[in-house]
Amino acid sequence: MRALCVIAVAGCWTTSTSGAPPQAPAPSRASDLVITEDRFGSLDETSPATLASVREQFPDLDIRPENASTLDYRAFAGSDELFFVVADESFSILDVQATSPRVVSRVHDWRVGSAFRDGRLISKCECWGDNPTCYHRGEHVAVNFDMPCFGAVDARDFSVLDGRAPRRVIWSPKPFGSREIDGVDDVRNIDPADGSDDDDF
Repeated sequence: MRALCVIAVAGCWTTSTSGAPPQAPAPSRASDLVITEDRFGSLDETSPATLASVREQFPDLDIRPENASTLDYRAFAGSDELFFVVADESFSILDVQATSPRVVSRVHDWRVGSAFRDGRLISKCECWGDNPTCYHRGEHVAVNFDMPCFGAVDARDFSVLDGRAPRRVIWSPKPFGSREIDGVDDVRNIDPADGSDDDDF
């Protein structure tokens, strides 16, 4: 009888220590929207940029598709927009852009509406439309400022950004500086005298 008890306990021990398969990240709530190098909330580089997928990952938010120059999925908590997901032509995530201070970044503690203090960390700014998006090359998080792109940012000294509040904090599955986007221009090679760009990009 004693031998049988030992066998039974050993069998239970073996079962309880077997490795369980890895689980997908749990869907995010508005209260735990956190940006890291690897993900935005529960979204990562493997997440499809489809309406069904984004709604599944953020079940307590109102996700609204918008098709302008790009296909975006805009996330609202009531009337407050928190972020939007930008899809590329293959329905992969191009980037996710936080538009609310409710989204917290663990990368440099950058946040929408809070004074920026890390101009020394910036290695490049690009013109996304009329505003500069700035980042440290090779990282996955960038900041976008509500300021003119041309003439306002000196590529030799990014301290001009210090004290300004980002209007967006942007997460990209691909490191910044490693991708090309139509309609995006770099600030570094702009001639402020005539606006010409010596690298034609």
